[in-house]
Amino acid sequence: MWEPAPEPVLKRGESAHFDTLDALNPSIFASKNGLVNLYSGWDGRVWRTGMAVSQDGVRWEKRGMILQP
Repeated sequence: MWEPAPEPVLKRGESAHFDTLDALNPSIFASKNGLVNLYSGWDGRVWRTGMAVSQDGVRWEKRGMILQP
């Protein structure tokens, strides 16, 4: 069952990362290895797409930027 969390489960990136100011618009799908999240990252100048993976939908491991203009 879905439960609200007090903090985002996918946090903004560290300083100078492509998602340092915002990480939002998740598109999540199930793969044979778990969940995959394609999300929008904002660094203050350009929107890019990042990827994160999870086994439980709560703890996400960022895999980095996968698309940029």
